[in-house]
Parts: sequence; structure tokens; C-alpha cells
Amino acid sequence: LTIGQVGGLDQGTADLVVVLEREEVNSNAANFAATVAMVDAINTAMKAAIDDLGIDRWEIRPEDVTIGQSSCWALVVTVEASG
Repeated sequence: LTIGQVGGLDQGTADLVVVLEREEVNSNAANFAATVAMVDAINTAMKAAIDDLGIDRWEIRPEDVTIGQSSCWALVVTVEASG
């Protein structure tokens, strides 16, 4: 989370991490489908919040994250807003 001012406007950037599923043998098709569905849901939520939250842009990228000993499918959403 970063908060500051640019040109007199408050501005902030946040990274949200959405962990989807553990990576397991023979689960790639199901994990990919869940990832696509979550990307669609995040895009829908961001579009709905543009005006209320002053969202300027967002980026969604897939990443592998490790939780304990498990490697997991995840999405990282970087959101920039100002107002």
C-alpha cells in the first residue's frame, strides 16, 4: 500500500493477492478455469467501483505463491486510485 499526493490529488496504490488453489498433479485444467473465472469477477468488481473509489487503473497478473510448503495459483491485482 502506497499513499501520497500527485499534483494536489491524493493518490494510492495497493496490491491485492487472491490465492486460488494449491498446485497439484493433474489439476492444471481446473485451476486454469478457476483463474479465468476470478479474473472476470475481479474485472467486473473493478469496473463497478471506478467512480465510488476513484480507481484510475488496475492490473491483474498470475503468480505462483508459496504458503507453507505448498505452491499455489494466485492472482495479484495492482490497483491505482486518486481523488
